[in-house]
Amino acid sequence: MSDLNALTALIYGRVGKLLADGTGPQLAKIQSKPGAQNLLQQLRGNTQLPQVDLDFFSGLLDLHDLVSERDLGDQLRDFFADQVNVVKRLVEATSPAEILAVSREVVTDQLQDLRDTIVPLIGRQFGIALSFVTTLRNLPTPEARDAIQDAVLRYFFTKEGYETVDKVRIVAPVHLSDLDPKQLGQAKALFSERTAERYVRDAIRLIVEAAGDVRYLDLKKRYDAMRDHMPDDEKKTKFADWFRGFSSVAESTVTGAVEEACLGVAAFQTNPLIAASASTFAGTAARKAAQHVFLSELEARL
Repeated sequence: MSDLNALTALIYGRVGKLLADGTGPQLAKIQSKPGAQNLLQQLRGNTQLPQVDLDFFSGLLDLHDLVSERDLGDQLRDFFADQVNVVKRLVEATSPAEILAVSREVVTDQLQDLRDTIVPLIGRQFGIALSFVTTLRNLPTPEARDAIQDAVLRYFFTKEGYETVDKVRIVAPVHLSDLDPKQLGQAKALFSERTAERYVRDAIRLIVEAAGDVRYLDLKKRYDAMRDHMPDDEKKTKFADWFRGFSSVAESTVTGAVEEACLGVAAFQTNPLIAASASTFAGTAARKAAQHVFLSELEARL
């Protein structure tokens, strides 16, 4: 079993389990500083910058305990339960063809429409395939499956790409329509080294973004509803800026910490895309949790 792939799977598993257990909101905290107004009052007032104490996913940032003498299969079972055999097959895969075969099995059960369109392209990459398995294992609902399908199709088939809850567009560097489905071997030439990491990060972020919106009680509707509670256009803009700011702080903090931890415990330098996949999965999960906490803090004050 590849130690590098196994460590990545353990990171995915830890993030997925923390969120699925309902402890995700507690991992991201936004609290007003002592003596300061609550967050809603700050937004509606003249304060330009938030006066808060932050704590984002601190329980995730020390990953060294994942490297131990304990059997990796046992550790994977803790996180993936009935899906552990699928994950172990991904971890032990020695070629893109093997990863694709496992991806087809997983997506055939969950996202039938994507089996012969998206999966042949993205299902060969270990980190992306693991994102599917982890997300659908921890959020196996029709709503999550539909959201992921919509996000992936918008990314590949529209020039506008997929719009996140905070109005950021994720656009594919190469559109699927530029490829001959019968000659997918040409895809490697189209995805240069300069765009490969972006593609991996985009694909993983799409999965977690879409599922996270569902997992946290329709974040897009909650965002629009809270924005409508702002008294004027200036405060609506301020709300959007703070929403994006808190979620970006959470994502950047966790992304950087996970990449640093990974480099410290494994030879990720030999495959930067693996490090990119682990950090993006964890960072985007932190982003979604922070968005939920931010909205929850405001909703509690209405």
